[in-house]
Amino acid sequence: MKDKVPDNFMLDFAVSREQTNEKGEKMYIQTRMAQYAEELWELLKKDNTFVYMCGLKGMEKVSIGLSTRGN
Repeated sequence: MKDKVPDNFMLDFAVSREQTNEKGEKMYIQTRMAQYAEELWELLKKDNTFVYMCGLKGMEKVSIGLSTRGN
């Protein structure tokens, strides 16, 4: 898909067994999402934005936190 619409597609990973964050700790999806918080917030306000993520139970708190931010 990135080949077809490079300006409208973004793919990133947070692999806790292989990556670390700025503090040298394991990289989790919550940390990766926080790195893109402003960009994600702007995208989530649009009706045509799709976000796919997978992880463990408990990470939905990050999504809820992003979705309840002020305009």
